[in-house]
Amino acid sequence: MDKVCIYLRKSRVDIELERKETIDTLERHKKVLLEYADRNEIEVTKIFSEVVSGETISARPEMQKLLSEIEACLWDAVLVMEVERLARGDTIDQGIVARYFKFSETKIITPTKIYDPNNEFDEEYFEFGLFMSRREYKTINRRLQNGRLLSVKEGKFIGSIAPYGYKKKKLVSQKGYTLEIIEEEAEIVKYIFNLCLKGKGSTKIADELNKIGIHAKIKTYWTANTVRDMLKNPVYIGKIRWNYRKTNRNTVNGEIKKTRPLNKDYLLIDAIHEQIINIKTFNKVQKILDSKRIKQVPRSKELQNPFAGLIICGKCNKKMIRKPDKNGNHLLFCTTKDCGNISALLSSVESKLEKIIIKRIDEQKILFDYKVNNQNSEIELLEKELTKLQNTLLKVYDFYESSIYDEKIFLQRKNKIEGNIVNIIDKLNEQKNNHSFDTNIPKISKFICNQNNENKLKLYSKIIDKIIYTKEKGGHHFKDAFLLKVFLNL
Repeated sequence: MDKVCIYLRKSRVDIELERKETIDTLERHKKVLLEYADRNEIEVTKIFSEVVSGETISARPEMQKLLSEIEACLWDAVLVMEVERLARGDTIDQGIVARYFKFSETKIITPTKIYDPNNEFDEEYFEFGLFMSRREYKTINRRLQNGRLLSVKEGKFIGSIAPYGYKKKKLVSQKGYTLEIIEEEAEIVKYIFNLCLKGKGSTKIADELNKIGIHAKIKTYWTANTVRDMLKNPVYIGKIRWNYRKTNRNTVNGEIKKTRPLNKDYLLIDAIHEQIINIKTFNKVQKILDSKRIKQVPRSKELQNPFAGLIICGKCNKKMIRKPDKNGNHLLFCTTKDCGNISALLSSVESKLEKIIIKRIDEQKILFDYKVNNQNSEIELLEKELTKLQNTLLKVYDFYESSIYDEKIFLQRKNKIEGNIVNIIDKLNEQKNNHSFDTNIPKISKFICNQNNENKLKLYSKIIDKIIYTKEKGGHHFKDAFLLKVFLNL
């Protein structure tokens, strides 16, 4: 085996062990496998080291690279600690891994056994190993989830990062963690709640915190979402919530997509940590937040913005979004803080854009028609020339058969005419190929106004490279005073 690589990946057990002990699982496994390779005179030329411990292939970038190279038959064998490291996901992922190794005839080497996927017994042993690892994974995961739920019911903190105002504290003489108040941060938490009681919204509170130089927990600056999440978090009144954002899995175009929507049926448990905010203040803040919330219309599945992803802010170069205002209208909005690019009604932007694009398309149509007419004339001339040459060639054959031309003259004339014919045919083919350019341009302007937003976006995405939006002045008198630069792909 000349071409051998190593694949390293942590298991869930390894991750739990690393939390308790200061060890590096991947480094330890790499050392064991390299020693095994050295003893068995195996030359390892590449190491795939998976930093994440994803459940599926799609969540493991190094596994995706490995499978791609296996498919290209770049490896004779892959060296791993155990076959379970290759695939511990569902049966589909296991089948994909097994198929890649089998069809490429790539062996799997572990310190205890070498698997040949084309050997019937090794194949069964390999598949059985994957099946058992999946069962073990489900058992471990179920045990972990039950343990986490039990800890929550006991009022312990199970998160990895403590909320602002607290730090994680290991419980004495028992498993688990709780939260301990950080006095300096707790004062900021109280300050945030008081600002809300005084009528300030999340955005203004975030601006004030940034202005006076207070740093947030994770990011160095505060955002409206960070403030809003803090104001709604019951951890500050001595509670722990469980399953507030439950992970949902859906299949989209054959791929598993994860979403974490808000869950109304979450558990709210009395915690063992001290509260920073009293329940009376917290409830007042919740009423204020509920009263400020914009009553949203149930989201339609139909696309609302036919220029989604195409409009770019002329000041910060970020993509702009559609955002509802308090009057139920929709604005074209830049999400960058302090960008300075003023919003406009999306309907006004759409109206102006459609006029610009249709005008540009009509201009392209005129150019298209002009080119088509010129090409038709060129093709007509070439076809006449081709007919003339073909008739001349027939006469050459007649002269040769009538002995007017001897063989030498005949071949000279024949070769020259045939060469000219080939040149004319090449020019004709070139013109006919060019004749098919942008054949959709005349059609787009006819259909563009009669399509729904989803179809419009498909059409626009084909012909628009980008749209740059800039607006300097606000107010009712300047509602349409925005500039649009449209870059087409035509």
